[in-house]
Amino acid sequence: MRAVSMLAFDAWWDQVPHAIGGLYSATYPPLLSWMQAFCMKLFGESPFALRLFPAVCGGVSLFLLYGIAKRCVSRELSILSAIVLAGSVAWVDFSRLGMTDVPLVTSWLWALFSLIRIVETKSSSKRVMYAGGLAAAIAMSLLLKISISAAPLAFSLVAIWYHKSSSVRMWIVLAVLVGVSIASPWYLYMAQTHGEPFTQALFLPHVSQAVENSPSLPWWFYVNQLLVSHPFMLMAPLWLLFAALGKLRVNSCRQPFVLSSLLMWFFGGLVVLSAASTKQVHYTVLLIPAACILAMQAYELMLDELAGTRRTLGVLIALVVVSAWTLMPEMRIAIKSGEFASNILLLLPLAAILAGVVFLFLPRDKREFITVQSSLWLVYIIPGLMLLNTLNEARVSGVEYNDGADQVGAFLRHADTDEYVYLFHKRNEADEWNPQLAWYSHGWHNGWLPGKSIVPAPLQEHALQMSDVELSTIDLVAPEKPIVYYTSNLTPEIRRIVTDGLSSERDVLLETNRYTVFSPMLEQ
Repeated sequence: MRAVSMLAFDAWWDQVPHAIGGLYSATYPPLLSWMQAFCMKLFGESPFALRLFPAVCGGVSLFLLYGIAKRCVSRELSILSAIVLAGSVAWVDFSRLGMTDVPLVTSWLWALFSLIRIVETKSSSKRVMYAGGLAAAIAMSLLLKISISAAPLAFSLVAIWYHKSSSVRMWIVLAVLVGVSIASPWYLYMAQTHGEPFTQALFLPHVSQAVENSPSLPWWFYVNQLLVSHPFMLMAPLWLLFAALGKLRVNSCRQPFVLSSLLMWFFGGLVVLSAASTKQVHYTVLLIPAACILAMQAYELMLDELAGTRRTLGVLIALVVVSAWTLMPEMRIAIKSGEFASNILLLLPLAAILAGVVFLFLPRDKREFITVQSSLWLVYIIPGLMLLNTLNEARVSGVEYNDGADQVGAFLRHADTDEYVYLFHKRNEADEWNPQLAWYSHGWHNGWLPGKSIVPAPLQEHALQMSDVELSTIDLVAPEKPIVYYTSNLTPEIRRIVTDGLSSERDVLLETNRYTVFSPMLEQ
Protein backbone atom coordinates (compact mmCIF):
# COMPACT_ATOMS: atom_id res chain seq x y z
CA MET A 1 0.00 0.00 0.00
CA ARG A 2 2.98 2.32 0.42
CA ALA A 3 3.80 1.76 -3.24
CA VAL A 4 0.22 2.51 -4.22
CA SER A 5 0.30 5.72 -2.14
CA MET A 6 3.39 6.86 -4.05
CA LEU A 7 1.42 6.68 -7.27
CA ALA A 8 -1.91 7.88 -5.90
CA PHE A 9 -0.65 10.80 -3.81
CA ASP A 10 2.80 11.41 -5.33
CA ALA A 11 4.20 10.56 -1.88
CA TRP A 12 7.59 9.23 -2.98
CA TRP A 13 9.55 10.49 0.00
CA ASP A 14 7.15 10.20 2.94
CA GLN A 15 4.12 7.91 3.05
CA VAL A 16 3.22 8.45 6.72
CA PRO A 17 0.01 10.42 5.97
CA HIS A 18 -1.27 7.62 3.74
CA ALA A 19 0.29 4.38 5.04
CA ILE A 20 -1.91 2.08 7.06
CA GLY A 21 -0.66 2.45 10.62
CA GLY A 22 0.95 5.81 9.85
CA LEU A 23 4.47 6.16 11.16
CA TYR A 24 4.67 2.61 12.48
CA SER A 25 4.43 1.04 9.01
CA ALA A 26 6.17 3.89 7.19
CA THR A 27 9.22 3.64 9.46
CA TYR A 28 10.69 0.96 7.25
CA PRO A 29 12.89 2.37 4.47
CA PRO A 30 11.15 2.77 1.11
CA LEU A 31 13.35 1.01 -1.46
CA LEU A 32 11.06 -2.00 -1.93
CA SER A 33 8.06 0.32 -2.25
CA TRP A 34 9.96 2.49 -4.75
CA MET A 35 10.70 -0.55 -6.89
CA GLN A 36 7.12 -1.82 -6.61
CA ALA A 37 5.74 1.59 -7.60
CA PHE A 38 8.12 1.69 -10.57
CA CYS A 39 6.98 -1.79 -11.66
CA MET A 40 3.34 -0.79 -11.26
CA LYS A 41 3.96 2.18 -13.52
CA LEU A 42 5.25 -0.24 -16.16
CA PHE A 43 2.89 -3.20 -15.69
CA GLY A 44 -0.10 -1.81 -13.80
CA GLU A 45 -1.32 -2.50 -10.27
CA SER A 46 -1.05 -6.27 -10.04
CA PRO A 47 0.57 -8.99 -7.91
CA PHE A 48 3.09 -9.47 -10.74
CA ALA A 49 4.30 -5.87 -10.40
CA LEU A 50 4.54 -6.18 -6.61
CA ARG A 51 6.57 -9.39 -6.79
CA LEU A 52 8.84 -8.72 -9.74
CA PHE A 53 11.70 -7.06 -7.83
CA PRO A 54 12.00 -9.80 -5.14
CA ALA A 55 11.87 -12.45 -7.89
CA VAL A 56 14.72 -10.81 -9.80
CA CYS A 57 16.72 -10.53 -6.56
CA GLY A 58 16.10 -14.21 -5.85
CA GLY A 59 17.59 -15.16 -9.23
CA VAL A 60 20.58 -12.79 -8.98
CA SER A 61 21.38 -14.23 -5.54
CA LEU A 62 22.13 -17.63 -7.08
CA PHE A 63 25.06 -16.18 -9.05
CA LEU A 64 26.32 -14.11 -6.12
CA LEU A 65 26.19 -17.15 -3.84
CA TYR A 66 28.18 -19.19 -6.36
CA GLY A 67 30.82 -16.45 -6.57
CA ILE A 68 31.18 -16.37 -2.78
CA ALA A 69 31.09 -20.16 -2.33
CA LYS A 70 34.01 -20.60 -4.76
CA ARG A 71 36.26 -19.03 -2.10
CA CYS A 72 35.28 -21.68 0.46
CA VAL A 73 34.64 -24.94 -1.39
CA SER A 74 35.40 -26.59 -4.71
CA ARG A 75 33.86 -25.33 -7.94
CA GLU A 76 31.60 -28.38 -8.09
CA LEU A 77 30.25 -27.84 -4.59
CA SER A 78 29.94 -24.11 -5.29
CA ILE A 79 27.52 -24.94 -8.08
CA LEU A 80 25.73 -27.33 -5.75
CA SER A 81 25.42 -24.59 -3.10
CA ALA A 82 23.53 -22.45 -5.64
CA ILE A 83 21.37 -25.46 -6.52
CA VAL A 84 20.62 -25.96 -2.83
CA LEU A 85 19.55 -22.32 -2.59
CA ALA A 86 17.36 -22.67 -5.68
CA GLY A 87 15.82 -25.83 -4.22
CA SER A 88 15.10 -24.35 -0.77
CA VAL A 89 11.36 -24.17 -0.28
CA ALA A 90 11.37 -20.99 1.81
CA TRP A 91 13.71 -19.18 -0.60
CA VAL A 92 11.58 -20.00 -3.65
CA ASP A 93 8.33 -19.16 -1.87
CA PHE A 94 9.43 -15.75 -0.60
CA SER A 95 11.21 -14.88 -3.83
CA ARG A 96 7.72 -14.82 -5.31
CA LEU A 97 6.22 -12.48 -2.73
CA GLY A 98 6.39 -8.70 -2.42
CA MET A 99 8.41 -8.76 0.82
CA THR A 100 11.78 -7.30 1.79
CA ASP A 101 13.55 -10.46 2.97
CA VAL A 102 14.93 -11.79 -0.32
CA PRO A 103 16.06 -8.34 -1.64
CA LEU A 104 17.69 -7.68 1.73
CA VAL A 105 19.68 -10.92 1.63
CA THR A 106 20.61 -10.18 -1.99
CA SER A 107 22.18 -6.91 -0.83
CA TRP A 108 24.19 -8.83 1.79
CA LEU A 109 25.48 -11.29 -0.81
CA TRP A 110 26.30 -8.40 -3.15
CA ALA A 111 28.23 -6.63 -0.40
CA LEU A 112 30.19 -9.77 0.51
CA PHE A 113 31.02 -10.52 -3.13
CA SER A 114 32.14 -6.90 -3.70
CA LEU A 115 34.41 -7.11 -0.65
CA ILE A 116 35.97 -10.28 -2.04
CA ARG A 117 36.70 -8.62 -5.36
CA ILE A 118 38.12 -5.49 -3.69
CA VAL A 119 40.54 -7.69 -1.74
CA GLU A 120 41.49 -9.93 -4.67
CA THR A 121 41.91 -7.52 -7.56
CA LYS A 122 45.15 -5.59 -8.12
CA SER A 123 43.72 -3.22 -10.70
CA SER A 124 42.84 0.25 -9.40
CA SER A 125 40.11 0.72 -11.99
CA LYS A 126 38.46 -2.56 -11.02
CA ARG A 127 38.70 -1.66 -7.35
CA VAL A 128 36.78 1.52 -8.10
CA MET A 129 34.08 -0.57 -9.78
CA TYR A 130 33.81 -3.09 -6.94
CA ALA A 131 33.93 -0.35 -4.31
CA GLY A 132 31.00 1.21 -6.13
CA GLY A 133 29.24 -2.14 -5.95
CA LEU A 134 29.89 -2.34 -2.21
CA ALA A 135 28.55 1.20 -1.71
CA ALA A 136 25.42 0.36 -3.71
CA ALA A 137 24.89 -2.87 -1.74
CA ILE A 138 25.24 -1.03 1.59
CA ALA A 139 22.79 1.67 0.47
CA MET A 140 20.39 -1.01 -0.80
CA SER A 141 20.46 -2.84 2.52
CA LEU A 142 20.00 0.35 4.59
CA LEU A 143 17.05 1.39 2.41
CA LEU A 144 15.29 -1.97 2.74
CA LYS A 145 15.20 -2.65 6.48
CA ILE A 146 16.22 -1.28 9.85
CA SER A 147 18.61 -2.71 12.46
CA ILE A 148 19.65 -5.91 10.63
CA SER A 149 20.32 -3.84 7.51
CA ALA A 150 23.71 -3.03 9.05
CA ALA A 151 25.01 -6.53 8.20
CA PRO A 152 27.12 -5.31 5.20
CA LEU A 153 28.82 -2.82 7.55
CA ALA A 154 29.75 -5.73 9.80
CA PHE A 155 31.15 -7.67 6.82
CA SER A 156 33.23 -4.61 5.91
CA LEU A 157 34.68 -4.39 9.42
CA VAL A 158 35.64 -8.08 9.30
CA ALA A 159 37.38 -7.55 5.93
CA ILE A 160 39.28 -4.55 7.30
CA TRP A 161 40.35 -6.59 10.34
CA TYR A 162 41.80 -9.38 8.19
CA HIS A 163 43.49 -7.27 5.54
CA LYS A 164 46.26 -4.89 6.55
CA SER A 165 46.73 -3.38 3.10
CA SER A 166 46.18 0.37 3.35
CA SER A 167 44.82 0.44 -0.21
CA VAL A 168 42.24 -2.28 0.49
CA ARG A 169 41.18 -0.59 3.71
CA MET A 170 40.91 2.79 2.01
CA TRP A 171 38.57 1.51 -0.70
CA ILE A 172 36.39 -0.36 1.80
CA VAL A 173 36.09 2.66 4.10
CA LEU A 174 35.35 4.91 1.15
CA ALA A 175 32.64 2.53 -0.10
CA VAL A 176 31.07 2.38 3.37
CA LEU A 177 30.98 6.18 3.61
CA VAL A 178 29.44 6.52 0.15
CA GLY A 179 26.85 3.81 0.82
CA VAL A 180 25.81 5.36 4.13
CA SER A 181 25.68 8.80 2.49
CA ILE A 182 23.34 7.52 -0.23
CA ALA A 183 20.92 6.11 2.35
CA SER A 184 21.17 8.97 4.87
CA PRO A 185 18.97 11.62 3.20
CA TRP A 186 15.81 9.58 3.68
CA TYR A 187 16.62 8.92 7.35
CA LEU A 188 17.50 12.58 7.96
CA TYR A 189 14.34 13.80 6.25
CA MET A 190 12.13 11.45 8.26
CA ALA A 191 13.87 12.37 11.52
CA GLN A 192 13.47 16.07 10.80
CA THR A 193 9.83 15.69 9.74
CA HIS A 194 8.62 13.30 12.44
CA GLY A 195 11.17 13.85 15.18
CA GLU A 196 11.55 11.52 18.16
CA PRO A 197 8.62 9.23 17.29
CA PHE A 198 10.47 8.23 14.11
CA THR A 199 13.85 7.69 15.77
CA GLN A 200 12.21 5.60 18.51
CA ALA A 201 10.27 3.58 15.94
CA LEU A 202 13.55 2.57 14.29
CA PHE A 203 14.03 0.07 17.09
CA LEU A 204 10.99 -2.16 16.78
CA PRO A 205 10.24 -4.36 19.79
CA HIS A 206 10.09 -7.63 17.86
CA VAL A 207 12.99 -9.06 19.84
CA SER A 208 11.30 -8.57 23.23
CA GLN A 209 7.62 -8.38 22.17
CA ALA A 210 5.59 -10.67 19.94
CA VAL A 211 3.20 -9.28 17.35
CA GLU A 212 -0.32 -10.64 16.99
CA ASN A 213 0.37 -12.88 14.03
CA SER A 214 3.40 -14.43 15.71
CA PRO A 215 2.23 -17.15 18.13
CA SER A 216 4.38 -18.43 20.96
CA LEU A 217 6.91 -20.77 19.37
CA PRO A 218 9.84 -22.80 20.77
CA TRP A 219 13.45 -21.67 20.44
CA TRP A 220 14.19 -24.39 17.89
CA PHE A 221 11.52 -23.05 15.48
CA TYR A 222 14.08 -21.79 12.93
CA VAL A 223 16.10 -25.00 13.05
CA ASN A 224 12.97 -26.89 12.05
CA GLN A 225 12.14 -24.31 9.37
CA LEU A 226 15.62 -24.68 7.89
CA LEU A 227 15.26 -28.46 7.74
CA VAL A 228 11.78 -28.20 6.23
CA SER A 229 13.20 -25.81 3.62
CA HIS A 230 16.03 -28.13 2.51
CA PRO A 231 17.60 -31.32 4.00
CA PHE A 232 21.15 -30.02 3.41
CA MET A 233 20.49 -27.25 5.95
CA LEU A 234 21.29 -30.00 8.46
CA MET A 235 24.95 -29.70 7.51
CA ALA A 236 25.21 -26.03 8.51
CA PRO A 237 24.86 -26.57 12.29
CA LEU A 238 27.11 -29.64 11.95
CA TRP A 239 29.86 -27.23 10.89
CA LEU A 240 30.36 -26.56 14.61
CA LEU A 241 30.77 -30.28 15.30
CA PHE A 242 33.47 -30.63 12.67
CA ALA A 243 35.16 -27.49 13.97
CA ALA A 244 35.15 -28.98 17.48
CA LEU A 245 36.86 -32.07 16.05
CA GLY A 246 39.65 -29.78 14.83
CA LYS A 247 38.85 -30.39 11.18
CA LEU A 248 37.70 -26.90 10.27
CA ARG A 249 39.39 -23.55 10.76
CA VAL A 250 38.68 -20.02 9.62
CA ASN A 251 41.60 -20.15 7.21
CA SER A 252 40.02 -23.13 5.43
CA CYS A 253 38.56 -20.53 3.02
CA ARG A 254 40.67 -18.89 0.34
CA GLN A 255 39.50 -15.63 1.86
CA PRO A 256 39.31 -16.19 5.65
CA PHE A 257 37.23 -13.06 6.26
CA VAL A 258 34.48 -14.60 4.14
CA LEU A 259 34.13 -17.60 6.42
CA SER A 260 34.17 -15.37 9.51
CA SER A 261 31.41 -13.26 7.96
CA LEU A 262 29.35 -16.34 7.10
CA LEU A 263 29.72 -17.73 10.62
CA MET A 264 28.65 -14.41 12.11
CA TRP A 265 25.77 -14.23 9.63
CA PHE A 266 24.40 -17.73 10.19
CA PHE A 267 25.09 -18.57 13.83
CA GLY A 268 24.68 -15.01 15.09
CA GLY A 269 21.43 -14.65 13.18
CA LEU A 270 20.18 -18.05 14.35
CA VAL A 271 20.80 -17.19 18.01
CA VAL A 272 19.16 -13.75 17.80
CA LEU A 273 16.13 -14.95 15.84
CA SER A 274 15.66 -18.00 18.07
CA ALA A 275 15.76 -15.84 21.22
CA ALA A 276 13.38 -13.20 19.83
CA SER A 277 9.74 -13.19 20.89
CA THR A 278 8.53 -12.61 17.35
CA LYS A 279 9.12 -15.67 15.17
CA GLN A 280 8.05 -15.65 11.54
CA VAL A 281 8.58 -18.20 8.77
CA HIS A 282 9.89 -15.55 6.38
CA TYR A 283 12.78 -14.69 8.72
CA THR A 284 14.20 -18.13 7.83
CA VAL A 285 15.14 -16.61 4.46
CA LEU A 286 17.72 -14.44 6.24
CA LEU A 287 19.71 -17.54 7.26
CA ILE A 288 19.48 -19.80 4.21
CA PRO A 289 22.22 -18.39 1.88
CA ALA A 290 24.93 -18.47 4.57
CA ALA A 291 23.72 -21.94 5.58
CA CYS A 292 24.12 -23.17 1.98
CA ILE A 293 27.85 -22.36 1.91
CA LEU A 294 28.57 -23.62 5.43
CA ALA A 295 26.67 -26.83 4.67
CA MET A 296 28.73 -27.47 1.55
CA GLN A 297 31.98 -26.81 3.38
CA ALA A 298 31.00 -29.28 6.10
CA TYR A 299 30.00 -31.85 3.49
CA GLU A 300 33.27 -31.37 1.62
CA LEU A 301 35.18 -32.05 4.82
CA MET A 302 33.15 -35.18 5.43
CA LEU A 303 34.01 -36.42 1.94
CA ASP A 304 37.71 -35.59 2.25
CA GLU A 305 38.62 -36.41 5.83
CA LEU A 306 35.83 -38.35 7.49
CA ALA A 307 34.83 -40.63 4.61
CA GLY A 308 33.98 -44.15 5.73
CA THR A 309 33.79 -43.32 9.45
CA ARG A 310 30.82 -43.98 11.67
CA ARG A 311 30.31 -40.24 11.98
CA THR A 312 29.76 -40.11 8.23
CA LEU A 313 27.29 -42.97 8.46
CA GLY A 314 25.33 -41.10 11.13
CA VAL A 315 25.23 -37.95 9.01
CA LEU A 316 24.05 -39.87 5.93
CA ILE A 317 21.25 -41.53 7.87
CA ALA A 318 20.25 -38.16 9.29
CA LEU A 319 20.17 -36.65 5.78
CA VAL A 320 17.85 -39.39 4.52
CA VAL A 321 15.55 -38.97 7.53
CA VAL A 322 15.50 -35.18 7.14
CA SER A 323 14.81 -35.58 3.42
CA ALA A 324 11.71 -37.58 4.32
CA TRP A 325 10.78 -34.88 6.85
CA THR A 326 11.16 -32.20 4.16
CA LEU A 327 9.47 -33.92 1.23
CA MET A 328 6.61 -35.56 3.14
CA PRO A 329 4.45 -32.91 4.84
CA GLU A 330 1.87 -35.60 5.64
CA MET A 331 4.46 -37.35 7.77
CA ARG A 332 5.23 -34.13 9.66
CA ILE A 333 1.54 -33.61 10.36
CA ALA A 334 1.14 -37.24 11.50
CA ILE A 335 4.10 -37.01 13.88
CA LYS A 336 3.02 -33.65 15.32
CA SER A 337 -0.57 -34.79 15.82
CA GLY A 338 0.33 -38.28 17.01
CA GLU A 339 -2.02 -39.79 14.43
CA PHE A 340 -0.21 -42.43 12.37
CA ALA A 341 -3.03 -43.51 10.11
CA SER A 342 -0.61 -43.62 7.18
CA ASN A 343 2.14 -45.77 8.65
CA ILE A 344 3.78 -46.08 5.25
CA LEU A 345 5.03 -42.52 5.70
CA LEU A 346 7.39 -43.76 8.40
CA LEU A 347 8.95 -46.48 6.28
CA LEU A 348 11.66 -44.35 4.68
CA PRO A 349 13.25 -42.96 7.87
CA LEU A 350 12.88 -46.34 9.59
CA ALA A 351 14.54 -48.06 6.62
CA ALA A 352 17.40 -45.58 6.79
CA ILE A 353 17.95 -46.26 10.48
CA LEU A 354 17.75 -50.03 9.94
CA ALA A 355 20.26 -49.81 7.10
CA GLY A 356 22.59 -47.90 9.39
CA VAL A 357 22.38 -50.60 12.03
CA VAL A 358 23.10 -53.27 9.41
CA PHE A 359 26.12 -51.36 8.11
CA LEU A 360 27.66 -51.39 11.57
CA PHE A 361 28.02 -55.17 11.37
CA LEU A 362 29.59 -55.22 7.91
CA PRO A 363 33.35 -55.70 7.51
CA ARG A 364 35.21 -52.40 7.76
CA ASP A 365 36.29 -52.28 4.11
CA LYS A 366 32.77 -52.91 2.80
CA ARG A 367 31.27 -50.42 5.25
CA GLU A 368 33.73 -47.75 4.14
CA PHE A 369 33.06 -48.45 0.47
CA ILE A 370 29.26 -48.20 0.89
CA THR A 371 29.55 -45.08 3.04
CA VAL A 372 31.83 -43.27 0.58
CA GLN A 373 29.63 -44.16 -2.37
CA SER A 374 26.49 -43.08 -0.50
CA SER A 375 28.14 -39.77 0.35
CA LEU A 376 28.85 -39.13 -3.33
CA TRP A 377 25.35 -40.11 -4.41
CA LEU A 378 23.42 -38.12 -1.81
CA VAL A 379 25.23 -34.87 -2.55
CA TYR A 380 23.65 -35.00 -6.01
CA ILE A 381 20.41 -36.87 -5.36
CA ILE A 382 19.05 -34.74 -2.51
CA PRO A 383 19.68 -31.29 -4.10
CA GLY A 384 18.34 -32.66 -7.39
CA LEU A 385 15.14 -33.93 -5.79
CA MET A 386 14.63 -30.65 -3.93
CA LEU A 387 15.16 -28.60 -7.08
CA LEU A 388 12.60 -30.70 -8.95
CA ASN A 389 10.24 -30.37 -5.98
CA THR A 390 10.40 -26.57 -5.89
CA LEU A 391 10.12 -26.30 -9.68
CA ASN A 392 7.05 -28.53 -9.64
CA GLU A 393 5.42 -26.52 -6.85
CA ALA A 394 6.14 -23.28 -8.70
CA ARG A 395 4.56 -24.78 -11.83
CA VAL A 396 1.38 -26.20 -10.36
CA SER A 397 0.57 -23.71 -7.62
CA GLY A 398 0.67 -20.00 -7.04
CA VAL A 399 1.99 -18.55 -3.81
CA GLU A 400 -0.83 -16.72 -2.06
CA TYR A 401 -0.36 -15.70 1.56
CA ASN A 402 -3.43 -13.48 1.82
CA ASP A 403 -5.35 -16.23 3.68
CA GLY A 404 -8.59 -15.16 2.04
CA ALA A 405 -8.07 -11.38 2.08
CA ASP A 406 -8.78 -11.30 -1.67
CA GLN A 407 -12.16 -12.97 -1.15
CA VAL A 408 -13.03 -10.67 1.76
CA GLY A 409 -11.99 -7.59 -0.23
CA ALA A 410 -14.17 -8.63 -3.18
CA PHE A 411 -17.08 -9.34 -0.83
CA LEU A 412 -16.83 -5.92 0.82
CA ARG A 413 -16.60 -4.06 -2.47
CA HIS A 414 -19.91 -5.59 -3.57
CA ALA A 415 -21.62 -5.43 -0.18
CA ASP A 416 -24.45 -2.97 0.47
CA THR A 417 -22.66 -1.19 3.33
CA ASP A 418 -20.29 1.72 3.87
CA GLU A 419 -18.83 0.47 7.16
CA TYR A 420 -17.83 -2.82 8.71
CA VAL A 421 -16.53 -4.01 12.08
CA TYR A 422 -12.96 -5.32 12.02
CA LEU A 423 -12.66 -7.88 14.81
CA PHE A 424 -9.13 -9.01 15.71
CA HIS A 425 -6.96 -10.21 18.59
CA LYS A 426 -4.67 -7.50 19.92
CA ARG A 427 -1.14 -7.73 21.26
CA ASN A 428 0.14 -4.33 20.17
CA GLU A 429 -0.97 -1.32 18.18
CA ALA A 430 0.12 -2.82 14.85
CA ASP A 431 -2.47 -5.58 15.06
CA GLU A 432 -5.27 -3.25 13.93
CA TRP A 433 -3.57 -2.77 10.56
CA ASN A 434 -4.02 -5.31 7.84
CA PRO A 435 -2.11 -4.32 4.67
CA GLN A 436 -3.40 -7.31 2.72
CA LEU A 437 -7.02 -6.43 3.44
CA ALA A 438 -6.23 -2.79 2.61
CA TRP A 439 -4.84 -3.88 -0.79
CA TYR A 440 -7.70 -6.19 -1.69
CA SER A 441 -10.37 -3.73 -0.46
CA HIS A 442 -8.80 -1.07 -2.73
CA GLY A 443 -7.94 1.18 0.19
CA TRP A 444 -11.15 0.83 2.21
CA HIS A 445 -9.44 -0.76 5.23
CA ASN A 446 -6.94 2.10 5.59
CA GLY A 447 -9.40 4.93 5.01
CA TRP A 448 -8.60 5.94 1.43
CA LEU A 449 -12.15 5.61 0.09
CA PRO A 450 -14.42 8.62 0.77
CA GLY A 451 -17.55 7.60 2.64
CA LYS A 452 -16.13 4.19 3.59
CA SER A 453 -14.96 3.43 7.14
CA ILE A 454 -14.32 0.61 9.61
CA VAL A 455 -15.00 0.09 13.32
CA PRO A 456 -11.93 -1.50 14.97
CA ALA A 457 -12.95 -4.05 17.61
CA PRO A 458 -9.94 -5.50 19.46
CA LEU A 459 -10.27 -8.70 21.45
CA GLN A 460 -7.93 -9.97 24.10
CA GLU A 461 -4.93 -11.88 22.81
CA HIS A 462 -6.36 -15.17 24.08
CA ALA A 463 -10.14 -15.32 24.40
CA LEU A 464 -10.75 -18.61 26.20
CA GLN A 465 -14.04 -17.64 27.83
CA MET A 466 -17.01 -15.77 26.42
CA SER A 467 -16.88 -13.34 29.34
CA ASP A 468 -13.39 -12.33 28.24
CA VAL A 469 -14.43 -11.75 24.64
CA GLU A 470 -17.22 -9.29 25.46
CA LEU A 471 -18.89 -9.80 22.10
CA SER A 472 -22.05 -8.17 23.40
CA THR A 473 -20.20 -4.84 23.52
CA ILE A 474 -19.25 -5.22 19.85
CA ASP A 475 -22.86 -5.98 18.93
CA LEU A 476 -23.98 -2.79 20.66
CA VAL A 477 -21.39 -0.67 18.83
CA ALA A 478 -22.53 -1.63 15.33
CA PRO A 479 -25.37 -4.14 15.37
CA GLU A 480 -26.44 -3.21 11.83
CA LYS A 481 -22.92 -3.61 10.36
CA PRO A 482 -21.22 -6.78 9.09
CA ILE A 483 -18.23 -8.11 11.00
CA VAL A 484 -14.92 -9.18 9.46
CA TYR A 485 -13.21 -11.46 11.99
CA TYR A 486 -9.47 -12.06 11.46
CA THR A 487 -7.88 -14.89 13.44
CA SER A 488 -4.23 -14.79 12.32
CA ASN A 489 -2.26 -17.72 13.79
CA LEU A 490 -4.36 -18.31 16.89
CA THR A 491 -5.62 -21.76 17.81
CA PRO A 492 -8.77 -23.28 16.28
CA GLU A 493 -10.25 -23.43 19.79
CA ILE A 494 -10.14 -19.63 20.15
CA ARG A 495 -11.63 -19.14 16.70
CA ARG A 496 -14.41 -21.59 17.47
CA ILE A 497 -15.31 -19.80 20.72
CA VAL A 498 -15.57 -16.43 19.00
CA THR A 499 -17.40 -17.69 15.90
CA ASP A 500 -19.87 -19.72 17.97
CA GLY A 501 -20.68 -16.63 20.03
CA LEU A 502 -21.26 -14.48 16.98
CA SER A 503 -23.16 -17.17 15.07
CA SER A 504 -25.93 -17.16 17.65
CA GLU A 505 -27.12 -13.74 16.41
CA ARG A 506 -25.50 -13.41 12.95
CA ASP A 507 -25.19 -15.47 9.79
CA VAL A 508 -21.81 -16.54 8.42
CA LEU A 509 -21.55 -14.95 4.97
CA LEU A 510 -17.98 -15.99 4.10
CA GLU A 511 -15.35 -18.21 5.70
CA THR A 512 -11.70 -18.59 4.63
CA ASN A 513 -8.51 -19.84 6.22
CA ARG A 514 -8.08 -16.78 8.47
CA TYR A 515 -11.26 -14.73 7.96
CA THR A 516 -14.92 -15.12 8.85
CA VAL A 517 -17.47 -12.55 7.65
CA PHE A 518 -20.69 -12.23 9.65
CA SER A 519 -23.91 -10.54 8.63
CA PRO A 520 -25.49 -7.67 10.59
CA MET A 521 -27.38 -8.83 13.66
CA LEU A 522 -30.48 -10.85 12.85
CA GLU A 523 -33.84 -9.43 13.82
CA GLN A 524 -35.16 -11.08 16.93
